[in-house]
Amino acid sequence: MSNLPKRMKNTEKVQASQQAIRSDITSNPAGSSSAATEAYLRGLKLRSDLGLLDASEIKSLVPVESVEEQLTRRILKKLNRLGDHSAEFQLVARTYGSSDRLSLAQNMAKRFASAAALRNVTQLALGSDMASVNTFGQDLMDANMNSSATRADPMGSGGAGAV
Repeated sequence: MSNLPKRMKNTEKVQASQQAIRSDITSNPAGSSSAATEAYLRGLKLRSDLGLLDASEIKSLVPVESVEEQLTRRILKKLNRLGDHSAEFQLVARTYGSSDRLSLAQNMAKRFASAAALRNVTQLALGSDMASVNTFGQDLMDANMNSSATRADPMGSGGAGAV
């Protein structure tokens, strides 16, 4: 989090009559209190509506999210819809080795981002379109999985009738 922009106090000189409105535009004096933070944000919105604060100034206060952060938020929303004992959540938790939803979402987002980067590099190397990159080698993987499932099936050839 060290690459986040730091908030700085507005150094612009204003008249005493507008000092109360314009003071502390870019710093949050509320601290961590949610009610005070909400009041601070309402004040920013009001200043923006009155034309005292430019929208670009507000955007400069908010750091841009990375792709992984955006993916984490999307995945976390979906994970929060699943119950703790649902089969889908249990499968995901066992696969990634954690039942903490935030760490699961972060881990999944990290893997999705690296997989997308790998897919893009593979596309450049193979010189093919995205549809074929996503299915490249899938026939081999499917055949391998089918043969593995057949070998492991106890009811398959020789499993049930061989007594």
